[in-house]
Amino acid sequence: MKTLTILLAALLSFPVFADSETETNNTESTADTLSPGILTSGNLSSEDDIDFFAIELGGTESFELVFAAPDVMGTGDQWLIIVQRPSDGIIIYQEVLSPTSASPITRNIAIDENGVYLVRIAPAGGSSATPSATYNLTITPDNFQPELGGIDGVWQDQIDTTFYSIHENAEGLLYIELSTNPLGWNAFLGSRSGTKAVLELVVGPGSATLEILFTSATTLEARYLACQTEAGTMCTVLPGDLLYNATKVFSD
Repeated sequence: MKTLTILLAALLSFPVFADSETETNNTESTADTLSPGILTSGNLSSEDDIDFFAIELGGTESFELVFAAPDVMGTGDQWLIIVQRPSDGIIIYQEVLSPTSASPITRNIAIDENGVYLVRIAPAGGSSATPSATYNLTITPDNFQPELGGIDGVWQDQIDTTFYSIHENAEGLLYIELSTNPLGWNAFLGSRSGTKAVLELVVGPGSATLEILFTSATTLEARYLACQTEAGTMCTVLPGDLLYNATKVFSD
């Protein structure tokens, strides 16, 4: 138990894995750079504040835009989101969104050329008040795949407080389900191809093959491909069913 406490203390000292806007970024020339698959947060300080972001996209036909923000006291905050094409500044996407922290909004946006796309976030205007909450923006191209070692760090189940530790190098990927009970630790070892990793249980009771799908640089889905208990019976979660979603909270 002492070993686990020390390990968790070390893990939880890592910096939070996310980006944030830097003011002033109110023009195209001062736009903050977005990293594919990485959550970026920001704020609108007034009705005249516009946050500009730039992201370079190549070899892809579309990208996923995920926008989230808490709905403060049920006021129904509204945000204007605009995406512009790099060559001529033509708007390829424009919509007023009203997300909540529990229900982020996802849009799949098609593109027809490579280059640096501009994303603008602004107050919706009109009779809508300027949102004061912090928003979160993530853009993930359809050809996204994490760099080698880019997924290393501590991840947390989005439903409960279970933590997972990932370590990847050229020899493979080690995935550890951390537990407050050292006897309950599970460790999986295997390899990743693109956004998907197939791992075999190497520490823990029974046997299992775990599939991890990285849906962005900071989110994953976990499923069993096969699982048996020590007694040889099937696990309670059937192969292919979603075990959990997890979010990266600390980076190595």
